[in-house]
Amino acid sequence: MYVALNRMGGRMTVDEWHKAASALLGRPFPPVMAQIPDEPRVGEAQDGRRLPLNVSDNFVRGLKPLADALFSPQGAQAQPNSNGRRTFEIFGVRVKV
Repeated sequence: MYVALNRMGGRMTVDEWHKAASALLGRPFPPVMAQIPDEPRVGEAQDGRRLPLNVSDNFVRGLKPLADALFSPQGAQAQPNSNGRRTFEIFGVRVKV
């Protein structure tokens, strides 16, 4: 199970959220894999039919742990290109991380 906290802002910290979720569940909640920041530029890019990966480095950094867990076991599926970035094709969309 992967837990991603989407649109993290000035509310609870990840530790506070995890502690509250564990208390509500009555046992340890799975760890948080990714924290996606709440950035208005991401929504604006999506509304403008642009990839949000191109407008926010914070958004990319937030997604990277989740993308690594889902699409590149031990980073072996995609080789780094000349600038050290990895490229994946997901549902017909090429994504560089």
